Amino acid sequence: MLVGRTDEREILVQHLVATMNGHGRVVFIGGEAGIGKTTLARELEQEAAARGVFVLKGHCYDLTATPPYGPWLDLMARYPAGAGVPPVPDILLEGGIADVRSQAALFAQIQAFFTDVAAAYPCLVILEDLHWADPASLELLRHLARQLAPLPLLLAVTYRVDELTRRHPLYQQLPVLVRDTDGLRIDLRRLDSDDLRLLIETRWPLSATDADRLVQYLDRHADGNPMYVTELLRTLEAEALLYPGTEGWVLAEIDRVVMPPLLRQVIDNRVSRVGEDLREPLAIAAVIGQVIPLDLWQERTGLDHDALLAIAERAVDAHLLEAAPDGTRVRFVHALTREALYESVLPPRRRVWHRQVGEALASRPAPDLDGVAYHFQQAGDSRAVDWLIRAGERAQRAYAWLTAVERFAAAAALLEGVAGSERSRGRLLFRCGRLLRYSQPSRGIIDLAEAERLGDIAGDPVLAAEARVSRGFTRCYADDFRLGLIEMAAGVAALESPPMAEFLPQDATTAWLADALPARTPGGAPTVDPAAAHLSSIGVSHRRGTLPWFLAASGRLAEAIAIGDEFLAQVAAAPPAGDLVVAAIGHAEQGMGIIHASLGRPEAARASFARARAAYDSLDHHAVIAFTLLCELRDVMLPYGATEVAERRRLATAAEAALRRAGGAFAVG
Repeated sequence: MLVGRTDEREILVQHLVATMNGHGRVVFIGGEAGIGKTTLARELEQEAAARGVFVLKGHCYDLTATPPYGPWLDLMARYPAGAGVPPVPDILLEGGIADVRSQAALFAQIQAFFTDVAAAYPCLVILEDLHWADPASLELLRHLARQLAPLPLLLAVTYRVDELTRRHPLYQQLPVLVRDTDGLRIDLRRLDSDDLRLLIETRWPLSATDADRLVQYLDRHADGNPMYVTELLRTLEAEALLYPGTEGWVLAEIDRVVMPPLLRQVIDNRVSRVGEDLREPLAIAAVIGQVIPLDLWQERTGLDHDALLAIAERAVDAHLLEAAPDGTRVRFVHALTREALYESVLPPRRRVWHRQVGEALASRPAPDLDGVAYHFQQAGDSRAVDWLIRAGERAQRAYAWLTAVERFAAAAALLEGVAGSERSRGRLLFRCGRLLRYSQPSRGIIDLAEAERLGDIAGDPVLAAEARVSRGFTRCYADDFRLGLIEMAAGVAALESPPMAEFLPQDATTAWLADALPARTPGGAPTVDPAAAHLSSIGVSHRRGTLPWFLAASGRLAEAIAIGDEFLAQVAAAPPAGDLVVAAIGHAEQGMGIIHASLGRPEAARASFARARAAYDSLDHHAVIAFTLLCELRDVMLPYGATEVAERRRLATAAEAALRRAGGAFAVG
């Protein structure tokens, strides 16, 4: 029975009815672990099903590394495909996320999918435990939620408030999500004495004296947490301290009995009652994850197929696990159950099991990069670094930049204090700093300063100089053009000074330098960018092409013109450019566009912006494509094309589309 939630339930039913009448909305249900978020969501699900509403659910899980768009992929994996419902987009099938090249295209496909679903049936979408979601998933949530108003679709999100530290992505984004989506926020309170009394009277009718004692006991030990209350009552009943008598239920003397004060102990007792032979298999399952593939569980336990199925069936009967419809996996009924089992394993044994699970996952044909990285991390295995980098690069290719930062930062943290790893750690922090330049420039500046320091320690002047350049333009994004341009100029000068000018960017090194990763995977011997080789031969770094943009943006037009004209002339005399030089051409042309607009040359400005976009388009660098469009709109069309309404609208629409495609590079709001 759901007690203490009458008002919340009525509010949700009202929104469900409104959804059925074509008015969509998003509802955020928050509270501490065990407060009843999942129970309330389940009640809503049952109410929706009874009213003929189509229900879809997705989950996030703790003690694992949620991949980009994890809860959405989980939702699609549960999707009841068949006649009468729209098919799941291929990009959201297993493994499809690895092929994502455009966040905007992904978002458009998902939006179209839910629009089709809502056109077929009024729909309820439940996303559980968003406090464990990756940043890309939160951005997708924000995008989709903003489109809900005209659709018969109710989106209900649950999250734990006690998991949201100040640095947590959801903590930072929740106010913006609620504001931008006109969302409803429901914060679940703890149960009070009246709620507990109602629960007891409904299920365990006691004498007034016994009821008072039980309410006091639950108040003291459960602190108003519904899950703690429920588990404690089950334990009292299982141990015959709460039992049926001849005239109703009876409560034994419990003041002198030591009861489990924490849910972990309650779960431990429940496992014991099911059978001690289940403890180790369930603990291994807890190490594997919230969702446990049966083949992997069997491999790690060493049990034969029938023995494992018997254990799974007993755990399902005990409500510790639930089976997936496809019969290939089981999952823990509640994340807290898994946490209790996980913590019951001694840390040294956990490390061994994590290593074994990581090796098993890594050996699969299409391994889950985030999953392998997580298990090797927990095992303290040095292989975690390589897998974290691979996972980060996958996220970066999908323009889930903040997720990529999480992976690269985790890899860098593992290398801290490891002798001889200064160069590798510096490059990872360099990548973090550059990926944060739009969303969190202040943090990016810190990472880039550390990358420069590590470059100096490692004797890598290129890394140190590159970090200085990038720290400079990141300062510019933080509106500190004075210091930013000083650092940029110093970094470029260092890159062009002998013997560093002999450094030639190669395909094998561009991943850590690049703004956007290429779709191709480098193979074989590194090849030198011909344009970079030419520039190097005349003592010019490709980073020089960045200076005109930020000089022009700061109003230093004469310097910007001189550097921009000279750099573009040098590039024009060079062989065909590779990715790094192409990006530099785009930056220089962007600067020239700003210059021409400032000097009253609208046609020349538009031509420069167009050439910049052509360069960026070849790199799928959607963020700077948007910048060129916005600059053209602001600096050219508004002052010089006031009557060209259609063209202004076209530029604004194109800029909005580019920003959507680059959404994972920016902070929400």
